[in-house]
Amino acid sequence: MFGSRLNKELYFQITKLKLCQDAKSDVKFVLESSPFDNDDDDDDDNEKITGASSNCPTIIGRIFPNSSVYREGSFRIEITLPTMYPSDPPEIRFLTPIYHISVADDGRLSSETVKRDLLWSPRRSLVEIIRALVDYIDHPNLQFILNHGMGGEFMYNRAEFEHAVVESDSAAAPDWIGTWSTDTKCNKLTCCCLFDYITTSAVANETKLRIIGQADGIGTCASKPIIFSEVNMPKDFKMPFSLFGSSLSLLLSEDSKVISAINPADSKCNTIATRLHSAANRIEVLFSAVLLSGFVGMKTYF
Repeated sequence: MFGSRLNKELYFQITKLKLCQDAKSDVKFVLESSPFDNDDDDDDDNEKITGASSNCPTIIGRIFPNSSVYREGSFRIEITLPTMYPSDPPEIRFLTPIYHISVADDGRLSSETVKRDLLWSPRRSLVEIIRALVDYIDHPNLQFILNHGMGGEFMYNRAEFEHAVVESDSAAAPDWIGTWSTDTKCNKLTCCCLFDYITTSAVANETKLRIIGQADGIGTCASKPIIFSEVNMPKDFKMPFSLFGSSLSLLLSEDSKVISAINPADSKCNTIATRLHSAANRIEVLFSAVLLSGFVGMKTYF
């Protein structure tokens, strides 16, 4: 059972995990959910820790390997803290499929793997575990092969193995580039909504994401202004943006087919955009962007 002391320590460790989203961090980890998600940041420490009341708190986020083979992918993982944590190591499971000789088909790492390869000890922090996990993915352990067919491919046909990894990484990596059609559920009587079609394209040697679309709704959006923005190319499935003063989040689905524009202040202002064309149709996407950019009359930023 997690008592007050352990809850405070867990809150501190998750705060450290959040810092791994910084570009200067030596290990990249994007936290998606934690036992403290429902807590109010304005509460005092005793109130903040009540979010970890579960016997087995769960943390979900994404790791970003560094090796030439795996760096094109981002991998969603689940970390479950057992009732005897930190005496017992955390349980780690890959939610995103990964082509790796030392990860089981169900994505789980055994407790022995966590102890042996991630060098678990009760004093080891969650950030250190994430750092060790990334190193474990970047450097497959030939002494512990779970898939012998894949292991043989790794040892005797490295080119074919790496090709399979790249194909797997491509499926796991976010694809923000395309043309998207928005739904009509956003309440234009009370909200500023994304409207009609959205085009997203890569510019500046694919370091920037150009977003072109249209807004509709109340206030400034009543005139249906064009939106034209360039942001740093997202490396994961979530990005913040501002639409005429409204702070929203863009969430890309696992299969990169749907973008959800979420307004945390009012769910009636949410918009769902469904992919029409993908990055494979770059000429068509670019053509759509050129056509729409010719009508740009007002600029704002996502």
